[in-house]
Amino acid sequence: MQDVNAAERQLGCGEESPFDEDFVMPASWRPLVLPRRGGRVASVADRPGVESVAAEDALIAEHRETIERVLATGSHDPELVAAARAYLAGAADPLGAAVLPRLLPPGEWWGDGRWADLVDAWTARHGLAFAVHAAVLALDVTRCSATEFGDLVRQDVLREHYHAVPDEYGLVRWARHLLTIADEPAYLAARATLEALRTTPGRRVLAAHLLPEVAEWVDDCLAEEPTYDHAGPVLRTLLLAALGSRAQLDRLGRRPTVTWRAWTIAAVATLADGLGNACVPLLAAVSDPSENTPWMRERAEFLLEFRTDEAFRALLAGLEIRQVAPVLQEALRRDPVRGARLLASAARGGSEAARQALDRHLRVSSARLPEILAQLDSPTAWFVRSLDGAQPLAPAAAPAALPELLVSPPWTRPRRARKPAVITGLPLDESRQLVWREGEQEAWADTRHFDDWWSYGEDTDWAAEAAKGLEPQGLWYSCRLLHQGPVEVLAPLVADWRPRRFNLGLEYLRPVLGKYGLAAAPMALHAARSSPAAMSPLLLPLLDIEAARLLAAGLVRLKSVRKTARSWFARHGVAGALLLVPDALAKPGRDRAAAEAALRLVAAPDDGEALLRAVAERYGAAASAAIGAMLAVDPLESALPARLPQGPDWLEPAALPQLLLAGREEALPESAVRQVVVMAALGKPDAPYPGLAAAARACRPDSLPAFAWALFEEWRRAGLPASDSWALTLLGEWGDDGTACRLAAVLREWPGQGAHRRVVEGLDVLAAIGTDTALRQLHLLAQRVK
Repeated sequence: MQDVNAAERQLGCGEESPFDEDFVMPASWRPLVLPRRGGRVASVADRPGVESVAAEDALIAEHRETIERVLATGSHDPELVAAARAYLAGAADPLGAAVLPRLLPPGEWWGDGRWADLVDAWTARHGLAFAVHAAVLALDVTRCSATEFGDLVRQDVLREHYHAVPDEYGLVRWARHLLTIADEPAYLAARATLEALRTTPGRRVLAAHLLPEVAEWVDDCLAEEPTYDHAGPVLRTLLLAALGSRAQLDRLGRRPTVTWRAWTIAAVATLADGLGNACVPLLAAVSDPSENTPWMRERAEFLLEFRTDEAFRALLAGLEIRQVAPVLQEALRRDPVRGARLLASAARGGSEAARQALDRHLRVSSARLPEILAQLDSPTAWFVRSLDGAQPLAPAAAPAALPELLVSPPWTRPRRARKPAVITGLPLDESRQLVWREGEQEAWADTRHFDDWWSYGEDTDWAAEAAKGLEPQGLWYSCRLLHQGPVEVLAPLVADWRPRRFNLGLEYLRPVLGKYGLAAAPMALHAARSSPAAMSPLLLPLLDIEAARLLAAGLVRLKSVRKTARSWFARHGVAGALLLVPDALAKPGRDRAAAEAALRLVAAPDDGEALLRAVAERYGAAASAAIGAMLAVDPLESALPARLPQGPDWLEPAALPQLLLAGREEALPESAVRQVVVMAALGKPDAPYPGLAAAARACRPDSLPAFAWALFEEWRRAGLPASDSWALTLLGEWGDDGTACRLAAVLREWPGQGAHRRVVEGLDVLAAIGTDTALRQLHLLAQRVK
């Protein structure tokens, strides 16, 4: 067996591997290539004819008035005016032709097609050498803005537009097309003309750009490239399209300073036309994932078209970068054997990320494992065989061995029609009370941690302070007054206080509720309505129909409130649920749906026995029977949304480790795995789909964390699509200590990868895992955030 790793170690940067394949121009790139004479791609140009002359004549006639007005106005260079008038009169004056574009009005019609029309006309009138001459001279002519029409002056346009290739380059671009299809006499005449024009660095680059097959011209430019001044970026950008050998690329360097948007598909296609695989080192350098540029994924995709080890290694460097990871997955799909070999090399070198990626890849490519092993040396082959992804799969369980939920889940069957019972006229309980846990009110009312505030004096006239009102001076001043002032004076103000802003956070308003009690309840309800995510925890001790309704709505509609809502209903139990019975039996709608969800939550621990007894006592037997019928509906069906989530297109079930059945040597078949994924997608943070727990009970506990982590990694590789964030939430349900440590490492990296918003969700997941290890990681991350 060939010692592939040893061969790889002997290869330097940019050298060929024995496994490299010749470059084949992708069909989608071919129309974008700027062709070269004798290159891989033929030009789309045709030899210009009399119709091109007629088109230019028509253009001049259309704008003749503007042209004459420009020539007659301003302090133009006399030589340019004379040349322009000579060309317009029919003389073969290349400088005059070069001035023509500056005489025409600017507008949207200036594009590649318009530049090509002019070059075609010049070629048809006076020959290709003339057209090439005029195209080069056009980059020496411009108009300044000193007058209404601007003076015509001689100026090196490439030097003045150093930040980007100027529009007039369109003339040169099309001239290069025509040079590739020219007959030999016309070509040699054009070359002779360009030879005479090579008098400045800019013109020498234009000549090399037009005739890249003249290697000595390209070499001359590369020799003086280190001396380029501020025009260097645009000159190097043009020079890229002239490179024709690895030696020339090495002279230019791996990181040339070019214009900021130089790396387009057209530029890369043209570079590949001239260099083939030899351009990979340059593309690898400009695709460096450590730079974290906005166009990182776009540049990484260039490397997909090169079947070489060096191109794959460049993508492998971005394995943990979310913009690059999907590109790497596509490279693995296109070239699975090369991918496995190079991933194995990186994994043996100590990369845990590469080991995980290889493990996944081996599961997906299990049918090609013998072919993969054949390209590895003995130690690497042994390493690959030791990975979980290379192990024989457990047999898939028959449907009879699976829970019905995994064979025929509720969403695959017609839903049973249920006419909801409606009972109107039930009395609303409008009582209000604060239900404190032991020591809780004292803790909330304690303001000692605000001791650094400015304090009111002992002789403060509290009535006078109260007369000033609470809100005008802002929340901070209002809270300071309420924290320090006497209850008997300030309680009437609190009852009518409705803060307009909540920028200070929950800790400033908790003392107000703890100190003033029910007088502050309207303020707490107002705060929770105005800023649900931040202020809903104020309602935890408040047993009140408004609080129950707000939190029931949050339970089903607001992800940011769901955790607080579950805590509220767990705290108040049947007493809180009773407040919502009239809503749960009202006409179908949003309020009823929210009330039903809250009652199911409260009824879950004892199948509703306590709740139904309480409903009968307060609202009567008919109401109790109607609530009982509502609770009797299969929760697996009642938890289904009106529209099922679509399965993620990024998920490849074969990439996931098997879910092994509890007490058996069999695994869930792929059809059942897909149902598990649907259950995960149906869940919400702090409210997983009820069937997920049943699915977990059917599987071996030790197979759940690996499955959840692999699903999470698939989501990461897809670029963290927001609609599928349930892949992160599932870690909180099925994760373990190992999951917590790995997730904490990811959360530390996400801010630097532009995923700040996901970090907060990740912290919630660590809290949901709930083990000592997970909580320790949560504490460490919280300290880092501070």
